Amino acid sequence: MKNNYPFQFILFVFVFALFAKAEQRPNFVFIFADDFGYGDLASYGHPYVKSPNIDKLASQGRRFTQAYAAGATCNPSRTGIMTGISNARFEKRTDDFDFGDKITVTELLKKSGYATGHFGKWHIGMDRSNGVYGIDVNDSGGIPVRDSPKGRDTPIFDAAIDFIKQHKDKPFYVNIWGFTTHSPVISAQNYLDEFKDLKVDK
Repeated sequence: MKNNYPFQFILFVFVFALFAKAEQRPNFVFIFADDFGYGDLASYGHPYVKSPNIDKLASQGRRFTQAYAAGATCNPSRTGIMTGISNARFEKRTDDFDFGDKITVTELLKKSGYATGHFGKWHIGMDRSNGVYGIDVNDSGGIPVRDSPKGRDTPIFDAAIDFIKQHKDKPFYVNIWGFTTHSPVISAQNYLDEFKDLKVDK
């Protein structure tokens, strides 16, 4: 049997969410950093990257060290996480032709009374309107500010936080899928200053 523990774990979590009593149901905040290399964070051994907030999450939460992604690039990994199915099993590219009749985790949770939201990069089909894949609010059309001193993906996180506040009294699921990890970033000077004394040992 191939290593597919993450998908088994996800399946368990969502089945739990579907059948637990409403007051016991967990909320899901899914921050997706696809296209990261395995060692691109300090918490996974990078020698000079500074990622204190993610490192804190890693120290307090679940860490996957193998079979943690369904693909090496964004669309295959997104397809796997949304459907539990490898991208290779779809007849057409899901970034252009969506998931067809495959059920997504957001559809299951929506049917079970969850408020569902998506903020940030999409790349899992051409239709990104509200309601697609059982997602109530789809805010995936915005373009981040590449050189913002607050951080490139700050508008995405701000919108997601607003969604969470609006739905804090009922179970919710929210995707926060950033743009930062997808291409070289033209960083604001305050972030460059963090590394002004860095000497890279190639």
